[in-house]
Amino acid sequence: MDLPNKADVVIIGGGVIGTAIAYYLTQKGCKDVVVLERNQMLGLESTGKNAGGVRAQFGTKVNIQFALESIKIFEKFEEITGQDPYFSQCGYLFMTENEKLWQSFQENVKLQNSLGVDSVTLTPEQIKEKVPLVDVEGLLGGTFWQRDGILDPSAILVGYEKKSIQAGVKFVNNTEVTGFEMSDGKIDSIVTDKGKIKPQTVVLASGAWSKRIGKMLDFDFPAIPMKRQIVTTKPIGIPEGFPMVVNMDSGSYLHRESGGILMGWADPNTKEGLGIEPDFDYTMEVVERSMARLPIIEEAEILSDWAGLYSVTPDHHAILGKIEKMPQVICAFGFSGHGVMHAPAVGICLAEEIVDGKPTFLEMDSLRFERFAKGELVEEKNVI
Repeated sequence: MDLPNKADVVIIGGGVIGTAIAYYLTQKGCKDVVVLERNQMLGLESTGKNAGGVRAQFGTKVNIQFALESIKIFEKFEEITGQDPYFSQCGYLFMTENEKLWQSFQENVKLQNSLGVDSVTLTPEQIKEKVPLVDVEGLLGGTFWQRDGILDPSAILVGYEKKSIQAGVKFVNNTEVTGFEMSDGKIDSIVTDKGKIKPQTVVLASGAWSKRIGKMLDFDFPAIPMKRQIVTTKPIGIPEGFPMVVNMDSGSYLHRESGGILMGWADPNTKEGLGIEPDFDYTMEVVERSMARLPIIEEAEILSDWAGLYSVTPDHHAILGKIEKMPQVICAFGFSGHGVMHAPAVGICLAEEIVDGKPTFLEMDSLRFERFAKGELVEEKNVI
């Protein structure tokens, strides 16, 4: 599609966050919406490289609420959009052998329970009974919630994209933002490699590229692009219903993928950057860390590996909403690996912010950009 001259709302970024916002804007009656995507197709960046995990087992109220409300929508996603999300509610199992982490786990469960998430703590014996393939030696315990699970992020994107197009949203692919033309402190035009477009409102749903785009507007967003790598194996008889297993001690996670295993690890020494070339040593480290708690991986043959990007903030929470110094600009990035699992709730809240001036669906003020300057960070520790 050719680039229009103007639009009420221009969304920069055609991943799952951008498409969710576009869809929920149409549900609020705002249909003059243009989504700019730098690639030839939507969802080729972080959305398409995502492991697909969805969970409400977080350690802060705001993350739990955004995840829980999103899970409720994922559960009826096909009814809403006509698109099967392939949502397997196999649960998330968090495990630890660390005393401090175990104490944190128990506190998290109390908070989760108070907010409507019926997660439970498990003894090592209960973990072994639930997931016999897991080596529980040395574990102090774990936590589990059955409504957590795994879905297809690309299916979520497609569902929102189709419904948005039906409502009149214009998706302009293969179009990269290169700058902004300003007038009296406001954005007059978004400059792209395909021309210019005049927006009333600009939404930055640009994921790992948000820091770069922020610099074009003289904002230093603390959202760092960080590579994360995933490895899959050929089938080894992993049974259906096998949960997402998170080893908080090693920072690794894994789940069933077509009878094999999909696994990943958050390397704390990863440097800032937009490169996504898979690294062999990184792949081997992922396998070793995962094998420590799932020994059957030793029998597996590696099928594939790939890398994608997180947009990581200092407190591991997203940056959402209007910027005080430039309220024409709406932030929707910095999800620190949780964008897909929060996309529906984020889409609803930001559509409300754009159309009504303030969201009522969920509290969002604690996630605004200004929290960093004020020193009001909301630290999420239950992350990998």
